[in-house]
Amino acid sequence: MGKVEIKKQHKYETLLATAYQLFTTKGIAATSIADIAQKANVAKGTFYLYFKDKADIRNRILIKQAEKILDAVEAAQAKSEPLDLNDRVFFLIDATADAFLHSGMFLRFTVKNLSWDLFQDALQTVFSSERFRLSERFETMLRDAGKTADSPALLLFLLTEMAGGAIYSAVAHHYPADYAEIRPYLRDSVAALLNAHLKDSAGNTEGSL
Repeated sequence: MGKVEIKKQHKYETLLATAYQLFTTKGIAATSIADIAQKANVAKGTFYLYFKDKADIRNRILIKQAEKILDAVEAAQAKSEPLDLNDRVFFLIDATADAFLHSGMFLRFTVKNLSWDLFQDALQTVFSSERFRLSERFETMLRDAGKTADSPALLLFLLTEMAGGAIYSAVAHHYPADYAEIRPYLRDSVAALLNAHLKDSAGNTEGSL
């Protein structure tokens, strides 16, 4: 990377970090593009060389922080012992909740600024990225466990919606309770969903065995 590219990357990262700090302390609505540029010591016009608007920089912050959460999940998974399929799936859910709970600034940013829809969009963007390829990972987990599903994509969608919504509400807003309280209910719900839709090599679901 040449000097020009390094300088551009530095400005990009500075704007991103500055916006993140201001959005966390003041809130997105109370922060202007001029505020971000001034605190980052760049001209207001420079902002538009890197981002289209506040929504654009917010979305890039979300994706970057969601990647950090999933990095923490991967690190935890790498240290875990081999588990059966239900345990592996819930381990990932647990690790995601723990990483979000201990994400510090991102948790404060989420509480102050984000609806579930925005939080969900960021996670889905990262999940479907070339780096994470969650759908491929899920299908590999099924194959390794000798399981199939009529529609792995729909099953994964339901799992991420259910678990993601529960984590967001419990960790960010303590609603309807803290994560520790809803955890056993979520675990049972995840197991019930998997058992209802996963089949063994003979085509039997868990409930029919």
